[in-house]
Amino acid sequence: MAANRQLEDLCALYAERSEPELLALYEQHEDLTDLAQQALQQVMHERGIAAPQPAAAQPELPAEDPTGSAALAADEICIFTFSDAFQLGEALRILQRQEVLCRTINWDEVSPRDDGGPMRLGLIVKRADAAKAKQALQQAMNLYPAAKGAEPFEALADFAQVGIFLRDDALLVAHALGAAGVSYVWNDSRDDDTMGEDEVILEVRPQLLDEAHQIAQQALTD
Repeated sequence: MAANRQLEDLCALYAERSEPELLALYEQHEDLTDLAQQALQQVMHERGIAAPQPAAAQPELPAEDPTGSAALAADEICIFTFSDAFQLGEALRILQRQEVLCRTINWDEVSPRDDGGPMRLGLIVKRADAAKAKQALQQAMNLYPAAKGAEPFEALADFAQVGIFLRDDALLVAHALGAAGVSYVWNDSRDDDTMGEDEVILEVRPQLLDEAHQIAQQALTD
């Protein structure tokens, strides 16, 4: 019964997401729990959103074009490269509100790498809209250009905060997260001396945040 209720709650959460956000979540569906994957697939099916098919392998770019600029039109520019599909979905939502036309590109499909590493998801806009888009993302997501000589942009934080709990409550939530297969980070006064001795911050990967909130709420109300 608890699993059915959690599935319903997750479906309700995903139903509020836009199509780009759902597709961005689907890009990392293997990182979600089985229940979250089931909810995501159900919502996408109900809304008639087709799961993206694996793209055909692209030829490796020539050495003189290592950045993948050949994949962009002359009037386009990549304003940010994300390593997290959930954060990319949030950026798309922000730009849509600002009426900025944009698209995404997977640089690993354009220029495959042999060494693995995190995914590289580029956010592409028209050059004429670049300043407006960057300002909107900076204000909403606190994005800043990297230092000179570094990558054009840095990925956002790897973890998102589920909440600040009293230690006893944190133990309940942590146990529930572990039982659901959701990995988490536990931070307390040993990690941050500004925190109270009985305070605990729990964090999860951003794409698992909605599910973690539901698990935490259920753990503290049951």
